[in-house]
Amino acid sequence: MIALVDCNNFYVSCERTVDPSLNGKPVIVLSNNDGVVISRSNEVKALGVPMAGPIYMHRDLIKKHDIKCFSANFNLYMQLSEQVMSVVRDFSPEVEVYSVDEAFIDMNGLEWKKPEQYLRGLRNRVSIEVGIPVSIGIAETKTLTKVAAEFCKKDPSLEGVLNIYGDPKRNDYLRSLPVGDLWGVGRKFAAMLIEQYNIKTALELISQPDKWILDHLHIGGLKMVWELRGTPCIPVEANLSPPKQIMRSRSFGRYVKTLPELKEAAALFMGMACESLRAHNLVAGIAGVFIHTNRFNQDEKYSNSINDSLSQPTSYTPNLIAHVHRLLEQIYREGYKYQKLGVILTDLAPAKEMQLNFYTDEDTLRKNEAVMNTFDKLNTKYRTNHLIMLAAEGTEHSWRSKQEHLSTDKPVFVDPAERTRFMTTNSLPSKTSPLKSTKHDSAFDPAQQSRALGKQVAERMMSRD
Repeated sequence: MIALVDCNNFYVSCERTVDPSLNGKPVIVLSNNDGVVISRSNEVKALGVPMAGPIYMHRDLIKKHDIKCFSANFNLYMQLSEQVMSVVRDFSPEVEVYSVDEAFIDMNGLEWKKPEQYLRGLRNRVSIEVGIPVSIGIAETKTLTKVAAEFCKKDPSLEGVLNIYGDPKRNDYLRSLPVGDLWGVGRKFAAMLIEQYNIKTALELISQPDKWILDHLHIGGLKMVWELRGTPCIPVEANLSPPKQIMRSRSFGRYVKTLPELKEAAALFMGMACESLRAHNLVAGIAGVFIHTNRFNQDEKYSNSINDSLSQPTSYTPNLIAHVHRLLEQIYREGYKYQKLGVILTDLAPAKEMQLNFYTDEDTLRKNEAVMNTFDKLNTKYRTNHLIMLAAEGTEHSWRSKQEHLSTDKPVFVDPAERTRFMTTNSLPSKTSPLKSTKHDSAFDPAQQSRALGKQVAERMMSRD
């Protein structure tokens, strides 16, 4: 038995904890540059404002219905997420924090507690202590819990909890669930299923033969279908492994044209990435950087990315900043208006297991470690002022993202290790040119071999049936 705790309209709910007078009123949370809708209250959904819709297209509607708009404050949202997950962990030792607003609970051994009543107590406690409303789905598999939580949000009579574990009426829910709303089915796959094969609901999808699912939706789709049929394929991973890759990126609030400004942004983002790296007691063996212009305007387009090995794996911020600055100089081109930059750390390994080379100065290594430990401790203690910054990171940041509608500008402390959980990536940004360092391309495309192996295993299993 598995349960999913899913926070309702999480970013909007966080803003309502800051200002309770927003309860029951239409609220929108915007992306970093205040350009796109990333969270909507139920009142806004009823008005027809779509997710990820450009905000300028809805100005008249916003004015007519007095919709409150807020800039995203991710530090606040992560802090409230930590508080929610802390309550969840009090109700079960086996918790997988899946995203900033979702957590899976392994309920095996807790069935005797009357799951619905037990988890309704969890929901009430989160509401009282944190002020965030949550919906909870209970089922045999992760995918089915997502289905249950989705219907739970839409039906107030369920009081926040829906249990479809062993429920013979489960197919009724799948019959009314659009295939595009399934966990793991994106817009392209949904369009293909509907337009080419007239498969419109989840129930119609799971009625297809396994071989057809594997050929058209691959191994991930087959696992999803098996889970919808009640066969667990995706375990609850309560013990999270360290990140395999850390990325920090940001869209600029204005176009950046000069190399010094790009270097300043790269230094700031690398400082943030290194903070998380050290929080996990890791070192990086490869560092990379990418830049690109606006893909949607009429200006000339350019994008590029590059990564290269470090002479010695490290988490020492100055060395990593110098490394990405050298890489940035190689891919920078004059005459372009850059909209976004990001840095990536890969080939991560435990600091205690770091392989030294013949040129390693162990005294310098120890001094660098001591400096960074002091750096992190001071910045944690005086987080409201961010006491120490490297000169390369700059101070003005005139290119920073627009945030003209923040509900609060009070700095909020977020554990760097917690921040990394929701800010890692398994791939480079789309539409970048080929990497310059082809030797390490696999670091940016993990799991390709495992996907092929998984497909082979599934084919063998079906051939035995």
